Amino acid sequence: MCAFQLKLAAVEGPSIVQLSSAALEATIQALSLKLAFAAEASPLDGRQVMLDLDHQLTPYVFEASRYEDDIRRHLVTLRDNPSMDPVATFREILAGPLRELRRLLQEQFESRPGIASKLNAIEHAITQAQPIDDVWAAFNTLSELSEDTFGTGFI
Repeated sequence: MCAFQLKLAAVEGPSIVQLSSAALEATIQALSLKLAFAAEASPLDGRQVMLDLDHQLTPYVFEASRYEDDIRRHLVTLRDNPSMDPVATFREILAGPLRELRRLLQEQFESRPGIASKLNAIEHAITQAQPIDDVWAAFNTLSELSEDTFGTGFI
């Protein structure tokens, strides 16, 4: 018999429960543990927050994650190759994944001002030729667990 461990994050604190696969499925159905995208819970209140795979925005959260990963890949390349000229890489970021994130913001995320502000900060850091650490700092704000992001931090 195959057993799984299910970690339940309750208001009182986490607990571990050993369940067979059938019991796990029944428990999940019975508890209906679903958290919507960008759940109201603060990451500081002790509860675990994760992406609801049934939420209507979930496919777009994963799409945004791919674009964020593309930006991250470009920034890692620059960080690991300090002699590399960043201009071409920054042009690729602006024309590719950053443009696609702006499209997603407009088409699927209701042009949320908090997300727009974060994308603007990334673009500003790039276009003003700020040090790579400043571009990283602007980019890393997209990972926050808040409604002012695409929600990729919930994955």
